[in-house]
Amino acid sequence: MLEGGRQAVEATFERISHDPRHQDIALLLSEPIAERQFPQWSMAYIGPSQSAADAVARVTRDVETSEAGEAARALVTF
Repeated sequence: MLEGGRQAVEATFERISHDPRHQDIALLLSEPIAERQFPQWSMAYIGPSQSAADAVARVTRDVETSEAGEAARALVTF
């Protein structure tokens, strides 16, 4: 999840998209928010876990459908 000003977020996403260390990048949700949901985070890595893998799988399964946004919101809640 990237949060912040629109231009900064878009620039960061573009940079990540072209970084060879990252693969299979998918934009799941892009929408304005009233306030940051993770204001204390500068960067985070969840790490490998079955519950995280299952949550991501549920979201990415719906990427091409109209329900992708709701699935991405559920992942943020997770």
